[in-house]
Amino acid sequence: MKVILTESQHRLLIAEDFKQSVDDILNNSYNFTKDIVSQAGKQLKQSFQFLLTYGAGIGSLARPLSDYLEGKYTYLTKEEIAGLVVMAISMLYYQHKGELKKPLELIKLKGQISELEDVLSKAQSMDKRFRKLLRQLGIYVYNILDVPAYTFLLPVIPLIISFLTDPTNSGDKLEMAINGLLNSTLLTLSAATVRKILDRLSRIKNLR
Repeated sequence: MKVILTESQHRLLIAEDFKQSVDDILNNSYNFTKDIVSQAGKQLKQSFQFLLTYGAGIGSLARPLSDYLEGKYTYLTKEEIAGLVVMAISMLYYQHKGELKKPLELIKLKGQISELEDVLSKAQSMDKRFRKLLRQLGIYVYNILDVPAYTFLLPVIPLIISFLTDPTNSGDKLEMAINGLLNSTLLTLSAATVRKILDRLSRIKNLR
């Protein structure tokens, strides 16, 4: 039997599909965070559980940093890469935490200070580019800890742009995307912030 969907039902299905895609990306990023934080904790004999506060966002930073180290320093183990990445992110966003002294000493003993400095420089470069992107989206951060609250957007933005520019999505694509994001179980931004981000993304052609 052929089922005929109304326009509102069709839009709801599209929004639900978009929401599921966002959830899948954020879940993957959050699980990556949990894995790398666990590995780093064992490697450096230190708990980095505080990074889970921004779970999906930290994962969005950690994955490209891990790929960078893996490609450049092929002699590093998976656990050593996790330790270096987590330390770099911790030093960038949590410089005031005295707990970093002990794991830093362990990295020195391993003779991996140059690798840590390299990945920290890479993280700082990513942070600078992301702050520029946030400004283009009309979001200004004045506290360094505000940045990882938004970094979950890194892997999600291409999906959002693809959704907004897909000619097969009929109706108000912006409203459908907003509803899809707001219904995501892993999104913590306010409705006003989500609307501002998506409205800007729908109008900005060049985000570089």
